[in-house]
Amino acid sequence: MLVQSTPPEQKTGWHDWLILGLILLLAAALRVHQMGDLPPGLYRDEAFHGLDALTVLAGERPLFFVANNGREPLYIYLVTLMVNGLGRTPLAIRLPAIIAGTVAILPTWLLVRAWFGRIPAHCTAFLWATTVWTIHLSRVGFRTILMPPLFALSLWLLTVAWRKKSNGIAFAAGCVYGFMFYSYLAARLTPLFLILLSAYCLWRMARGEWRTFAWRGVWFVAGSVLLVLPLVYVLLTTPELAGRTGQVSILHPDINGGDFWGTFWRHLGRTAAMFFVRGDTIVRHNPFGRPVFDFFMIMPFLLGVWHCLRRWRSPVAAAPLLWVGSMAIGTIFAEDAPHFLRAAGMLPGVLIFPALGLSQLLSWSTLAGGLGSHTERTTIWGALLTMVLMVGSLGMTINDYFVEYARSADTAYLFESAARELAEDINTRPAQDVFIDPRLQQGWPSTRYLIANPHHQKWQSTIPLSAPSTLFVWPWSGVDLSAATIDPPMHIAIATGALARGDLDAEALPLYVRYDLGAAEPPTLTVTFENAIALHAAHWQAQADVVHVDLTWAQLSEQRPLTAFVHILDRSGALIAQADAPPGGTHWNTAWWQPGITVTERRTLTLQTPFDVTVHNILIGVYETETLLRLQIDDPVQAADSWQLAP
Repeated sequence: MLVQSTPPEQKTGWHDWLILGLILLLAAALRVHQMGDLPPGLYRDEAFHGLDALTVLAGERPLFFVANNGREPLYIYLVTLMVNGLGRTPLAIRLPAIIAGTVAILPTWLLVRAWFGRIPAHCTAFLWATTVWTIHLSRVGFRTILMPPLFALSLWLLTVAWRKKSNGIAFAAGCVYGFMFYSYLAARLTPLFLILLSAYCLWRMARGEWRTFAWRGVWFVAGSVLLVLPLVYVLLTTPELAGRTGQVSILHPDINGGDFWGTFWRHLGRTAAMFFVRGDTIVRHNPFGRPVFDFFMIMPFLLGVWHCLRRWRSPVAAAPLLWVGSMAIGTIFAEDAPHFLRAAGMLPGVLIFPALGLSQLLSWSTLAGGLGSHTERTTIWGALLTMVLMVGSLGMTINDYFVEYARSADTAYLFESAARELAEDINTRPAQDVFIDPRLQQGWPSTRYLIANPHHQKWQSTIPLSAPSTLFVWPWSGVDLSAATIDPPMHIAIATGALARGDLDAEALPLYVRYDLGAAEPPTLTVTFENAIALHAAHWQAQADVVHVDLTWAQLSEQRPLTAFVHILDRSGALIAQADAPPGGTHWNTAWWQPGITVTERRTLTLQTPFDVTVHNILIGVYETETLLRLQIDDPVQAADSWQLAP
């Protein structure tokens, strides 16, 4: 029971601290590897933490932040400390999560040790270190990660307060619990668990203990109220700050579609299935559909649940069941179930089930004699089986997260990596020479946060541009580089930014186009096509099966619409890849040509096999867009309608 003293055989020895230290090192390694860069990009919810941190550095001190549907302040103030030291970087936003996700092992271990003993505590700590769910929450700049360790710490202090009959420790537990409400919205569900657990303990304990239990509770509540009262006052006096609970609840007709009970039962089933069938499908929260526990943890999880169900008359066994059941409400009653952020209140309680199962398997001979035993005597077969399960689970975690999830294009798209690349591109250039389309900052909070010098000039089509300067525009913003904007002679290099895809978009498209305006450059070659267009430079580079071709064009005369092609042929002369676009590329308007202007563009071609200069040929040519007739190269010696770039 929660009210029993820890038995003498549960005393912590040096070997326990050694095991805990090794688990902490493992947890740190899984969280520090590629920190700040995996997941790639910086999602807008993370970026808003950084933007709010900038307001704090500017002097504001709110207890609740209104932007982005309202957010609790604790994580933002931690981010403020990091931004102050590390600057406007993705790591500054994610480092508090990395630290909190690693340190969370300590209160988790203390709590489970107090409730179940040393071995389940070690197993739970290992699961916190290696479970994909906890690893991911520890690597992204979401405030969710702060809630589980604070809740575990408050429960451990409350357990110690009862066993030592200390009102002071109960008050400290309440203070930690009240402080937790400044971390994440799901904390508002935890009173339900505490009420259920308290009622259960009162039902199971002797009547003579009720008075003592009540006094511990009074001191706990006093500490909680003292810490949470300022936040409650702010929320009550400013109701619009209360967050987005009503926007996502299945009680809302827009969410349940007029069928509350049907939606409820579907969400209940999906939440039950999240543990080892199908998890969160939102890639920002989890590798698509991956359940909480992998194949190797299914048996330990079921054994742990069965262990608690068999001993349900003991509050210590009932506690994880009440914990997970009550905190599951956060995802059952909201859209997109199962939702691993809203369900984070289950942590670390849900890890107790497979930890109990592993500890049962570790004492294999005892397990064969009856599942309910509390002995911690290990056997060689139990140790081998447990080791196989734990190592196998760790291997699946590494593959699923650090290999498959890290390489997934969806991961990069949904974490808005293109916006991060845009900001990094801008940061490499002198601020006074950069013009930015305002839509690139208004639409992506990460660019507003990550741009080191926020005082770049905002681009408008009426602003004349001179060399050297760089223009970053949204591809569909109606950019105009006509005679009123640029003054030749001038060389313009056009580069397409990284691909971006929103949640509801069917395909990925470039987030931005960059125009680098510089001094005119002398041609390195002159290949003219019927005195209409001239190729002044051409370069190629191959990276396995991808070939990049950079072309520099100059218009020679007024002309009809033309299309320039890049063809790759195999040894037999068959066409195996092509890239057709107007000279200058898809982001250069034919009407912008002026005498004295040269334009460099890039064509990218993908082959089915790696490029081989002894096998493949690269040809460049031009044809009339309307008639498809090829233009001849102006060569008095040999007539040709294409020019060979390679070999």
